[in-house]
Amino acid sequence: FFVVEGHTKMVELKGIHWVAPVTMLATFLVGFAFVLGHHFFYANLSGQDVPTEPYHVAGWRLSHQQFNTSVGTAFAFLVRTFLSIAMSAAYIQLLWNQVKKARARLTLGELDWAGDVRSNIVAFFNFKKGIRFPYLLAFATLCWCVPICTIFPPATIAVVSIPVIRSSMEEVPKFDFASLKYDGSLINQYEAFWDWSGPSVRVATTVQSVMGSGQMLPIAAPAPNSSWSLNMSIPALECSDVAGKARDAIFANIWNSYYGSSRNQPYTFLSWVPDSQSGLPFVARSVNGSYQGDASGPPAGLLAMRFPASLYVAVMPGMGSFYPSIGGWTFSTTGMSGQCDNQKNITTIMQPFSCLGQNGTNTTFTPAQIFNTSTLIKCNLVEASYTATFNYSAGAQNITMIADSARTPVAITPLSTFSGPYGSASGAYRQGTDGVEGVDPMLYGQPNCTAVNAQSGTYGYNPCIFDVAVLRSLSYQSIAQAFNGEVVGGMVGSSANSSILSTVLAESDEIASAWSAANNAPDSSLVTGGIISFGNTDLQTLLADNASASFQSLTGNARPISRGKLKDNLAQLFQNVTLSLLADPYFQPNYSSPFAPSRLTNVTIADPIRTVYHYNALTLWVAYGIALGFAAVALIVAFVVMCFEGVSYSNVYSTLIRVARTADLSEDVHPEDGSGSDPLPEYLERARLEVTSTARADRNRSARPEEQKLATSDEAELRPYEGS
Repeated sequence: FFVVEGHTKMVELKGIHWVAPVTMLATFLVGFAFVLGHHFFYANLSGQDVPTEPYHVAGWRLSHQQFNTSVGTAFAFLVRTFLSIAMSAAYIQLLWNQVKKARARLTLGELDWAGDVRSNIVAFFNFKKGIRFPYLLAFATLCWCVPICTIFPPATIAVVSIPVIRSSMEEVPKFDFASLKYDGSLINQYEAFWDWSGPSVRVATTVQSVMGSGQMLPIAAPAPNSSWSLNMSIPALECSDVAGKARDAIFANIWNSYYGSSRNQPYTFLSWVPDSQSGLPFVARSVNGSYQGDASGPPAGLLAMRFPASLYVAVMPGMGSFYPSIGGWTFSTTGMSGQCDNQKNITTIMQPFSCLGQNGTNTTFTPAQIFNTSTLIKCNLVEASYTATFNYSAGAQNITMIADSARTPVAITPLSTFSGPYGSASGAYRQGTDGVEGVDPMLYGQPNCTAVNAQSGTYGYNPCIFDVAVLRSLSYQSIAQAFNGEVVGGMVGSSANSSILSTVLAESDEIASAWSAANNAPDSSLVTGGIISFGNTDLQTLLADNASASFQSLTGNARPISRGKLKDNLAQLFQNVTLSLLADPYFQPNYSSPFAPSRLTNVTIADPIRTVYHYNALTLWVAYGIALGFAAVALIVAFVVMCFEGVSYSNVYSTLIRVARTADLSEDVHPEDGSGSDPLPEYLERARLEVTSTARADRNRSARPEEQKLATSDEAELRPYEGS
């Protein structure tokens, strides 16, 4: 209630009017609706191709990307506008609550700050006045965060380049080992029997290329970005260390052959293919005890026949520690002579021997000194099953091989001779041993009798059996022989009759160690009378190893770079060789053959890059979510204030005029300042204002009579005309 002209009158509150709450709720919901519209508009664009043809609007060229980004910006503007309206209406409720509930009278400057802080960033940072209204300052912070949050959503649509993933049945490189493509010339022995002579030139060329580089050759793919998987049975090397009695027997054979021959230098590296299952590299072939190969080393064959194929590699860096050229010793097939004690020729055990050195004392060499640091590896040729996954990204090749643990690798026994087509044999391939009804299956020359098998039968005849395994075995052994040809041989001192130093296998730990031993630096035993003998060391190694050498800059590092263990490298390199055969179109299947693999394979292909719209929904919803959250908090505060006050306010001038009539200002407004023009005079800025329901009545009661008369006159002028 308030007092008018000395009389007390009860004023009934009008309650919460619908305009303010409806405005807040409606604008908030409209803003949320535009958020949804923005989301669905961008979501509809996401994944669509970006058209290259622009829009033509009133002579202007506007790209589709520019147009869609502009639409997104318009959505963000509308969201900001309606949320700002909602928060502005909410702010007014708190503003009048704080002004009327102020414990001390407000200055006009503080009142200006309270009304301006939500729209004037300069006023927002005037914290001296903001301290007076902490709730309004916090509320204004929410108001300022809303437009900031709406900056990011328009940028959540972007143009990106993506591959198009699809699946297609395509021809891919495959193995067809059931053919004669991998074999060299097959020479007719007699009638239907054919001699295998080794690998084809194409196989040998591929093997040399891969073993020299260590890398698989590039295999053609259906598309630069594609992938597929194949289940395949291919030849493989299973390499393991030789141990126990087998190791002792082989090293005894090497040891005894050294001083049982005419060689004057020992092997530091030796690789061979045994011609017996004993695996020994040197085998006596005559009564006088001479060795096969004599001074040239072990058997010259590159592939064992009649029993499972294997490859042996022995690396013996310790053998390079004694070098016979200094002692002047002589070796022969009957033993050693000269300054070293004579020894028996061939023995079944390794025996130490002594040699008179230059210092006049005997030096005893024992097998333990030589072979304790040696490596002995056996690699078996097998057929193994793998799942190969081929992945190509921008043409870059990556092949992953996973062995099929459910299938045990099968050892391969090479064939030197096989039964094959001959004479008038022709017709369709047949599987089995039944032959053709009414025809003797043993007659190779009969029609419809085509044979490929490992069975000899009676001289001049072969059964009508087509054994695909024979063709596979011939292909496998061709690859193996080409591989063995790059490894088999020996290394004596710094010279070698093996091509292994021309392959990446030379960078294995063991080979690098043997090479180092063969090219050792001088030691004290080689110094005589102040003259240094560098033994077997070459000039490049000498300069590279001697930091104080005057001409060290003339050479590089002569030491091979290590690639790991030889055992692992042998198996991996053989796999690389085998897979590289897929790179040569010559080895691709002839799909007219009944033994050819399936022609088509399911390939996942990433087509050429497409330019599409990409929508980052998370960023849009985070940004808009924060803005909606701030607006929701503001509305909740406003509704709480309205409920406690029981009234609502609108941000209109009539509200200010009505409140001003009940406000009490500590300073009278000078006539020249009554227009309200800028700037606010300092005396009014400091003037204090009290806005209460009784302020106006108290002022009227204490006013002078002439002022009351003037006020009454003013009220009469404002009172509407009432007719009689």
